[in-house]
Amino acid sequence: MAGLMAAPRRSSFTRRLRATTIASRLLVDGRWRRTVVVLVIGIVVLVTYEKLAVEFMHDRRQDALVSQFTNAPTSDKLAFGDAVAVLQIPKISVNTIVSEGESHATLRGGPAHRRSSVMPGARGNAVIVGKAFRYGEPFARLEELAAGSEIYVKLRASDPVRYLVDTVERLPRNDATPFESTDDATLTLVTSTTRLGGESVIVRATASSDAALVDTPAGSVAAASDDRVSFTDLTVVAIWAAVCASLAWVVSRSPLRLGGIVRVAIFAPIVALAALQFALALERLVPTTV
Repeated sequence: MAGLMAAPRRSSFTRRLRATTIASRLLVDGRWRRTVVVLVIGIVVLVTYEKLAVEFMHDRRQDALVSQFTNAPTSDKLAFGDAVAVLQIPKISVNTIVSEGESHATLRGGPAHRRSSVMPGARGNAVIVGKAFRYGEPFARLEELAAGSEIYVKLRASDPVRYLVDTVERLPRNDATPFESTDDATLTLVTSTTRLGGESVIVRATASSDAALVDTPAGSVAAASDDRVSFTDLTVVAIWAAVCASLAWVVSRSPLRLGGIVRVAIFAPIVALAALQFALALERLVPTTV
């Protein structure tokens, strides 16, 4: 008996046609179409937030800090988030207001003074932390500084203090050496090397001999902030991710007999809000300097 004939092999064209047919069926299915719409809305919100909203938030916050810095203070003590100093670095065109206290919220408006360190312009090691990639990117060009580069810091009630850069280096993020106290009036600027954190860029500068040094205002120094990822941060991200996934499922399975435009009009704002909250929660998983 003659052997069985071998089954013909599918051509690459047939495989592509079958894949295209499956994709077409998914798009034709109303439930899948609605899910795709939800995903597209979420992606658009995230991209818009990254490209436009972060800069808008930074500019608005800087405007508020400028206004606060130029007006008379309402208290002798600095509250978390208050405008504390003007920071100018001529070589890299930095001219910005520094806020008091390091956190994700304060760094959206510009550099922030680490509260465990002395005040800028005082004897000791004053630490200022800033972002290198988002929210105005004030410290994006720190590595362009070199020994002898000038940095100026001015508190509200004092003359500007002139610092001269000593060193610019990259160090592991967990290296605490640059933040140790000093006898001289030292300024330490800190930022990240990549969008995911990576190493830290550390600029160390010393006040010039003719600097008008200031005293640290009483009560202005408090506990250092901690930018490590906590269990709570991970939980919040997981919750909002689950909310976004649930919304996609609800939209795809919704029994409401509504037209496509009406359905999008109802669910789009909810999806957009959930995606925005997810983006804000996601920021907590990266260092404050990113």
